[in-house]
Amino acid sequence: EAVARAVIEKLATPNQWGLLLRAAFHDAGAGPDGLASTSYPAGSLPVGGADGSLRHELHWDSNAGVVGVWPTMVLAKKVLDAKFGNGTFSWADVIAIGGAAGVKAAGGPAMSVGYGRVVALAADPRTGPATDPSHAKDFTAPALLAAFAGFGVPPDATVTLMGAHTMGLAMLTGGSEGPLGPPKFTNFFYAAILAGKGSFAVD
Repeated sequence: EAVARAVIEKLATPNQWGLLLRAAFHDAGAGPDGLASTSYPAGSLPVGGADGSLRHELHWDSNAGVVGVWPTMVLAKKVLDAKFGNGTFSWADVIAIGGAAGVKAAGGPAMSVGYGRVVALAADPRTGPATDPSHAKDFTAPALLAAFAGFGVPPDATVTLMGAHTMGLAMLTGGSEGPLGPPKFTNFFYAAILAGKGSFAVD
């Protein structure tokens, strides 16, 4: 796993570190673990959660921000398949390890997320917290907390998840989307929001 994380860290640019984390969240957030659904092809496992289904969901509006890092993920998968054999690291593994690689590259902690995940053969049902079909939908803070609470995510964890935007793009005052700060894993997002630099209702 450490080698896989290092491979992804080496391939990704600083501007992609936040996108790696976003990709991991959007892959895991498309459906709760163990969710059974008829949308999966016959013979596939309805795994939900961190299952690699993201590669079938790149056309979703909510995943527009992930597209920019996808070529790097494809290259990382090819490198790992060549080094360890096809199937050692599944797509679900590469995406999850990529999220951990983005955090570490940006100065955050080194996290072990493991590997050996089962891979979905189709898109997950649009039932998770990362599947907003409008992409531009705004939430009030109570509505956001309620939405995540429905998936078992408590308020403190939801606030922590929002803080990951310090590494990526966020809506700035004036309605433009751009980086809030340098691609580093810091508390910059929270400081910027307290300074009135966000423009979403949830901010």
